[in-house]
Amino acid sequence: MMHIINGLKIEEIKETGVFCYLIVSENSKVLIDTGLSSFSKILLKRVQPYVSAGELLHVYITHADPDHIGGLASLRKHRPLNVSAHPAEEEAILAGKLSREIHPRGLEKIPYKLIGLMTKMNPEIVDHTFSPTSSILVFPGMQILHTPGHTPGHCSFFMEREGILFSGDSITYAHGRLSPSSGANNWDVNLSRSSFEIQKSLKPEWIFAGHFSLATSGKHLVWST
Repeated sequence: MMHIINGLKIEEIKETGVFCYLIVSENSKVLIDTGLSSFSKILLKRVQPYVSAGELLHVYITHADPDHIGGLASLRKHRPLNVSAHPAEEEAILAGKLSREIHPRGLEKIPYKLIGLMTKMNPEIVDHTFSPTSSILVFPGMQILHTPGHTPGHCSFFMEREGILFSGDSITYAHGRLSPSSGANNWDVNLSRSSFEIQKSLKPEWIFAGHFSLATSGKHLVWST
């Protein structure tokens, strides 16, 4: 699905509940996250119309979970990339592991074990690390937000002029309400809440997240308190 917001094109790429986003302007293209490894062919097919084979594609990683970096290796085989992540997530990506431990309880352990078997992580290259709270030169005005909680180095990206927030897994959405990330795979509940409040204060008009997208007027967004 393509969204056009103030002349900016956002190609929403979805598969099995995982979302990646290709942002296209007249002069720049940026891919946010690369989905699962099983997602690779779909990802490449969706990127291809906008990015030529020899063109450098900038990839910004929200965090190092396999459903956000799994397609990285395959994508790099087909085109030159400049991959950026927070230093804490870079370390995990280079090691091919999660950037924090997860703590499932009771019956939760079964699906988490199955997911772990199905989403093997391999070490990948990161070309550049973010300096949180700085701006991104590829898209002037896009801010890097360090939004820890779900993982130690989780980052979100905010485009103030357009009112667009790319929130990765730092925000969840259920029953018409936005909430901080939580659960067995959440690293720090207090930091999750703090990051959530920071993003809430930005009053985004649109939220594009790792597992949902809300391309709607901000007045319709309901934030938990």
